[in-house]
Amino acid sequence: MNRFYLKKKRFHLIRESVLATLLTLTITFCISFIPIKFEFARPIRQGFLGFDIYDLFYSGNNLNNTKHDPNIILVEIADDRKAIADQINLIQKYAPAVLGIDAVFQNKGEPLADTKLMQAFNHSNNIIFSSEFDINHVTGQLTLVRSFFEKKNTHYQSGFTNFWGSPVSVIRNYPPFYKVGDSTYLAFTSVIIKKISPEKFKKLRERNNESEIINYTGNLESYTSITKEELQLYAATGQLDSLLARKIVLLGYFVKDKSLVINDLYFSQLNEQVAGKSLPDMYGVVIHANILSMILNENYASQSSDLLAYICAGIIVFLFLLFMLWRYKKAKHPKHGWFLLIQSFLILGILFIFLLVYEWFYIKISPLPIIIALVLSVELLSVYKDIALWLHKKYGYYTVFNYRHIL
Repeated sequence: MNRFYLKKKRFHLIRESVLATLLTLTITFCISFIPIKFEFARPIRQGFLGFDIYDLFYSGNNLNNTKHDPNIILVEIADDRKAIADQINLIQKYAPAVLGIDAVFQNKGEPLADTKLMQAFNHSNNIIFSSEFDINHVTGQLTLVRSFFEKKNTHYQSGFTNFWGSPVSVIRNYPPFYKVGDSTYLAFTSVIIKKISPEKFKKLRERNNESEIINYTGNLESYTSITKEELQLYAATGQLDSLLARKIVLLGYFVKDKSLVINDLYFSQLNEQVAGKSLPDMYGVVIHANILSMILNENYASQSSDLLAYICAGIIVFLFLLFMLWRYKKAKHPKHGWFLLIQSFLILGILFIFLLVYEWFYIKISPLPIIIALVLSVELLSVYKDIALWLHKKYGYYTVFNYRHIL
């Protein structure tokens, strides 16, 4: 038996593990391109694919570790423009740092109400308005919808309130900036930050992320929230000065002390039902508050590259396949039940480690390539076996599946 043959025999497990790993990663990578966009896939999107392992982290915060941000005050917006104007005039008496209005007044309404609303706006220089991107039904192009008074007057400051995702998506990310053609538009929260803290805005801009992970602080209970009725009561009892002065006030739609109303309501990562979320749980204005808390506290979370996820998948799958091939070398027909058991423990262990990494460093590593690769590895080993035996027969390829015949 010559030296070359002995060397070939000594390292064949590593070589075969590498080749089987490459096969597994290739199939895993190809699966990532399969579009899941049809109506029949909606339960899958909302269930399995709508689930993110990091939802467990935020769900735990929602139940046990609710934080309170005293710098952001939520005020329930009134039902008509005249009443909204009265709210603005009342809030402005107490000198908030900024007043963000989470509502788009797209069309003109009753003239007297519009006049009163405009007067309230024009007497203030700390108001940030909302706009939103929508598809123009005539042209089919993405269009920024602004309030009617912005169209002829450019001194109003506004930002878009859209989040990433579909109506059944969990809101995990948002675009702080959005580029359309040669124009770059700022999100509602980005305009607010630019107004009150140019330094924080500069740091947000320097991150240069098209999409930011929302590092949630909490739901409605994490902020001081004032209903329409409470606003009048607190004004009458002299409580608004301590509540609103020099604070960020967000005027938007929400309901507290009642069942949730499906209006400007979204799925968030704080949803108590982690998988297959049944009902949306967070109002849009509360999501904006969470984004502001994150930026002001510089409590950003980061997403690792897909390359890192595939490198991790490659290392883990290689070691797992090396173990399986070693077992095939020891026993001609090892029990697959043990492989499946080890596979399950590996997946659970990896998810636990990734959650710890996120808790310690706020770095998200996508576990999906690793999970898919591990799940496929046992089945694809059979595919590799067929390929290896064919190569052995055709070219004398040295494989663990036929090593007894080579000796």
